[in-house]
This record gives sequence, C-alpha cells and structure tokens, in this order.
Amino acid sequence: MMRQRLMVMLCSAILVVLFAGGSAWAGGIMLYEFGSPDVGLAAAGYAARAQDASTVFTNPAGMSRLEKSQVLGGLQALYGNVEFSPNSATNVAGGDGGTAVGWIPGGSVFIVEKLNQDWSVGFGVLSYFGLAESYDDNWVGRYYVQKSALLGLTLTPAVSYRVNNWLSIGAGLNMMYGT
Repeated sequence: MMRQRLMVMLCSAILVVLFAGGSAWAGGIMLYEFGSPDVGLAAAGYAARAQDASTVFTNPAGMSRLEKSQVLGGLQALYGNVEFSPNSATNVAGGDGGTAVGWIPGGSVFIVEKLNQDWSVGFGVLSYFGLAESYDDNWVGRYYVQKSALLGLTLTPAVSYRVNNWLSIGAGLNMMYGT
C-alpha cells in the first residue's frame, strides 16, 4: 500500500513538472561560438563531447575524461552584415543605415585542474551573447533606434566526479553579467 502511494505521488510530480510550465520562444542574440575548437564543428554534439578544457561550460562531467590538467584560450572575430532596404512603403526620408553591426570580437578562457584520477574542478570565462549596432545618422529608422548594445560576460565554475569507468557526474554554475 505504501509503495503504491509512493508511485502515485512520484507519477503526479512528474506530470506536474512536464505540463505546468509554459512555452518560451526566443532566439535573440545568443552566439554558439565562443572561441573554442567547437567552432570548427558548428557546436554539433558539444553537450556530449569532452575533448578539451571547454567542457567546463558545455559538459562539466566530461572534465573527468580529460587525461591531465588543461588551459584553453580562444579568440575569434565575427562579422555581422545587417542590411535594411527602404522601399515605397517607407514613410520617412533617409538612407539604408549603412553597416549596422560589422566586426564583433569573441573569446574565452577555460581551466581544468585534475585533483586526482576521479575529481576535477574547472573554471571558464566567456561571452556567448551580445550584439552592438550603430546605424548612420540619416537612416530611415532613426526615430526608432540609432545605437544599441548588449554585452554579456559569463563565469562558470564546475566540478566533476568519475564514479566508475563509464559514469561521471558533474555540475557547473553559469553566472552571467549583462550590460
């Protein structure tokens, strides 16, 4: 009887968790690239892979799979080409705004320290969201926006423990600052 009651409560809790939340639709200005070797793989499978110190951010449990302590740093430059085309429906005189985004720097630093065969700790500093835009003074949308910027910085400490040869567990904290 007690076991049956426990199963009913567990199933009820699972159903509440699955169906109580609302939908969230967003894409915004998140960048999957943050200056790690995953850029060359288009971030495919980065939540499961553990090939270098960037696993601190993508898969903390993967730190236990690394052979030794590691430091990884990366820099990148992205170019954003945003174009606006005024047409006959545009009711304000002006130009197309020029190149609003242009070059965007990106980078990251990750450190993994192997404490012993089973325990690893790591820390990462990266920026994977943000955007700045600046339109020409005479662009047709100048009454809506002229300049805007959102810059973000992420600090991510993490720890992992190798339970056995086929199972590791890990946890990381994603602390973000945006301005």
